[in-house]
Amino acid sequence: MILTGADRCRLFPNYFGPCFCEFWEEATVSPRTGLILLSYFYLITVYLTAGTHNSFTFCLDESGSVTPCASDAVHGLVTLFGSLAKKIVSNWSKTQSLDVIAQLRAGVRYFDIRVSGKPGSSTLHVVHGLYGPPVDSCLDSLAAFLDQHRYEIVLLDFNHFYDMDSAAHDRLVQALIDRLPLLSLCRL
Repeated sequence: MILTGADRCRLFPNYFGPCFCEFWEEATVSPRTGLILLSYFYLITVYLTAGTHNSFTFCLDESGSVTPCASDAVHGLVTLFGSLAKKIVSNWSKTQSLDVIAQLRAGVRYFDIRVSGKPGSSTLHVVHGLYGPPVDSCLDSLAAFLDQHRYEIVLLDFNHFYDMDSAAHDRLVQALIDRLPLLSLCRL
């Protein structure tokens, strides 16, 4: 059975909403399982959203060490000038002034995230020049928001990894699975 856009909106008004129906080309009911199969790829390919660069760097630790992602020049400056250089690096590296929840409330739905292990710790941190908040706390905030806004689409782009072995990658994947519904995760 093929459902038209009008049929889908009439049969499932609370699920599809008026703005999504025009993008779906068809919805079919599987004769074997009875499940409704949606072809919504067109919607995803034209998805426009607000995003932030180095999204979770709203709070960087100026008292800690410089991260592996920092350039040799930054490492050299911090070696020579200590905390003064770290203050400058912090001001340069902090690309966001809003925490995770505030960014979500402001409409941000794409997050660019750099992750690093920290020497002497199994905790993964957001990084950009200096170590930021633990990834777990950022994911907890994100999960809390998504629990209250179940129909939101949020894209997490983990695109840089530093000082992470396979066990650290496994911890990151497990943190995502623990906090976000498994069906909402998609590896691109």
